[in-house]
Amino acid sequence: MNSHKAQKVCFELEDYELVGSVNKPKAWPAFRAYGEELRDVLNKVTDWKVSSVKRVANKDAFMIVRSVTKERRYQSYVAQDSPSWLRSLLGKEDTRSIRV
Repeated sequence: MNSHKAQKVCFELEDYELVGSVNKPKAWPAFRAYGEELRDVLNKVTDWKVSSVKRVANKDAFMIVRSVTKERRYQSYVAQDSPSWLRSLLGKEDTRSIRV
């Protein structure tokens, strides 16, 4: 986000333990190191927020992650044109956003 000059960003994570380790580190001592590492990276962005979200609400991001880890798609979707399946998902997301 920093390299794209995005300075106000909301990050949504499925893992509520990681969200807790960032937002309330004293309440999540077992995840302290993870929270510190994430906050170090997040602090490079001026205004950030981390919240928890269920996978069904964040399907597009999950599909991108899966394509990288399972299908070994290592090209940047930001720097290069996205694959057709991703354009289709994002098109549906745009349509849902307009209706809300």
